Amino acid sequence: MSDGYFKRLRFLLNAQLRQGLRPRQLALALAVGVTIGVLPVIWGTSIICCFLAYGLRLNQAIVQLANYLVFPFQILLYIPYLQGGEKLFSTSLLPINTALFFEQIQTTPWVFLQEFGQINLQAAVAWCMTTPLLFLSVFFLSFLLISRLSRRT
Repeated sequence: MSDGYFKRLRFLLNAQLRQGLRPRQLALALAVGVTIGVLPVIWGTSIICCFLAYGLRLNQAIVQLANYLVFPFQILLYIPYLQGGEKLFSTSLLPINTALFFEQIQTTPWVFLQEFGQINLQAAVAWCMTTPLLFLSVFFLSFLLISRLSRRT
């Protein structure tokens, strides 16, 4: 990522701090957005972030920004979470090769959707197991960085 990217992000965080958002609130908003942003589902992280931000009274824009910034990590972690879910539940629902995967979609779409739903549910359980560590790590790291940033302004 370029230096300009980080300058814009720093400017945005500074602007939020100048508008009265406390470092703890900002760090909490970032942690919620990042944690939900890597949830291994194809749909809904924006909606989930919206409801959580509303319910926790967090800055909606910051939560969604964090959610969108971690999208590449959601893609990178998708398969490991699927595999983690399979190991947790001792199942092997994932097709071994892509040809089998696409054949199943074409021949038995309803069965495919049921199995894919089960795979996603198992991956979400694997994600739930990593959530506390991820959330706390992002919260404390961002709180330290934002507190340092707020002292500079």
